[in-house]
Amino acid sequence: MSQFLIEQVRYMHEEIELIEKAIAELIEDKVKNNKKQIFYDYCINYLVEKIQNKSKQLVEIYNDDDHLKKEEMQFISGKTNEENNDVWKNYYEKIKYIKDYHKKTNIKKIEIRSYKLYKNEALKNNKLKSAFSPIEKKGKYVDMVKHYNEFINIKKIKEFRINMFKKKNNLRNLGGEKNKKELNDGKKKNNNNTILLNDFKEMSLITYLNNFTRFYYIPRYCKYKNEEYKKYLENLLNYLISFFSKINILGNWEKTYEQYENKFKELFQNKEIKHWEKFTYDLNSYCKVNDKLYASDGPYQGYLKSKKYDNDFKTYMKKKYTVEELQQIKENIEKEDELIAKYEYLIENYKILLNKIFQKTIQNIQRKQAFTIEEIEKRQKNEKKNKTNDHLLSISDNVINDNNIINNIENIFDPNSVISSSNYDTSDVGSEIDENEGQDNEENNEDENKTIYNPLNLPLGHDNKPIPYWLYKLHGLSKEYKCEICGNYSYFGRAAFEKHFYEWRHSFGMKCLNIPNTLHFKEITKIEDALNLYEKLKKETQTIQFKPDHEVECEDSKGNVMSIKAYDDLKRQGLL
Repeated sequence: MSQFLIEQVRYMHEEIELIEKAIAELIEDKVKNNKKQIFYDYCINYLVEKIQNKSKQLVEIYNDDDHLKKEEMQFISGKTNEENNDVWKNYYEKIKYIKDYHKKTNIKKIEIRSYKLYKNEALKNNKLKSAFSPIEKKGKYVDMVKHYNEFINIKKIKEFRINMFKKKNNLRNLGGEKNKKELNDGKKKNNNNTILLNDFKEMSLITYLNNFTRFYYIPRYCKYKNEEYKKYLENLLNYLISFFSKINILGNWEKTYEQYENKFKELFQNKEIKHWEKFTYDLNSYCKVNDKLYASDGPYQGYLKSKKYDNDFKTYMKKKYTVEELQQIKENIEKEDELIAKYEYLIENYKILLNKIFQKTIQNIQRKQAFTIEEIEKRQKNEKKNKTNDHLLSISDNVINDNNIINNIENIFDPNSVISSSNYDTSDVGSEIDENEGQDNEENNEDENKTIYNPLNLPLGHDNKPIPYWLYKLHGLSKEYKCEICGNYSYFGRAAFEKHFYEWRHSFGMKCLNIPNTLHFKEITKIEDALNLYEKLKKETQTIQFKPDHEVECEDSKGNVMSIKAYDDLKRQGLL
């Protein structure tokens, strides 16, 4: 049925208000459930997009580019193309049209106007599952396997790592000068190469995740004109940006990128980016004849003395580059250097932003590696069971929804029944969505999702719940002990205070004071007291200490007893 544009405008404004109420309730739920922050962000984003679409439609109607609104206002006011304009005539024509429409069409289900409908729609239709891959577990972990495989297969970098491995093993295996001479002469070269290549092991995914931002370990000659490396950096950066935008879907991630980009431009112009202070053509091992960057000065000098250099130099001179062409070559090198430096800088910064997620990913990989075959098989069986149960639940939900629709239609025809938003219970829908949403075992635990009520700020026990107050008082955890040697660190309870004298923090503080951490200094927490006691102990040990010059006695040939010091003095003077 066609509606007036004014009615459509009113309807859309009402919808926007209801959606705003639903968003407010979702924000409250988000504060209560710390474990489902991303889930609620996606629900809110779903409703925000809906508001944006409605607002665009409203703007189009208000602009009235097609003049439909103007014509409608003229129709309502009784102005038509006919000569006899009559408001009531237009009014009764519209009523007749509405009655004819309802006679021809069946009565549809009454639409209940409630913000809870929009909330439940957002809980059910948000794009959280489709946004992340199964490995990413709804933004909990990062999926870096593709980039890891891409990195270890870059030819130049792999050759460099193999060469570094060879050098390390050669230095370990060198036992003396004979072995050095043998290696230099090349007597055992072939055998060593085959052994080293067999011993070389590719880095694991965990080592890659810990070290993939250490670009300074990769030499410049491996980066220059290396399309594989450039593509790897581009793919990695795009993944980190997209992942960051997905976990911060309500945030302005584009602004974050712009800030990093502007900061990079400023640093690069001032030549403050580490290991990128010089352009490639300014490096000592760069040759402009063949436009190549060498690993070190040795291979570069060897190339300059070779016949290949003479041939390359002749071809270079034949090209007869103009000043503009040479300048263009320099600009191209500068652009390429700036692009690679930019990729590296941005990847490092995004790694810092996502550091917690990377640490969780590493822990998850280590945990999975510790599983036995039996545990892995059990987990796979449980996952299959969960999938089948979810499928059965979805079928039963569809049947229940169909029955509800039939019952509602029956209620419409019942004159005694009154349908309102209060009679229509939407709580079941929300609970069903919440049950289907939490597929992971960790997210299904209700205890984890509940916020801990701890007004007295009591310490947590082994079950992540506050310990009883009587136990708190029994152990004296209300008493605070400060230790100046530990940097004014506070210890609560006598047991923790006594234990800390043997821990690393107190030992490090004593080491900084150049005092041994012995039992003499137990219960001493102030630096001045520790220094005074140490001086006192040194004086006491000096008095007790055995002094051979004064305490050892000897006698000469005549039987005169004297100290060893006096005996040595007389002996030097020749009096004995």
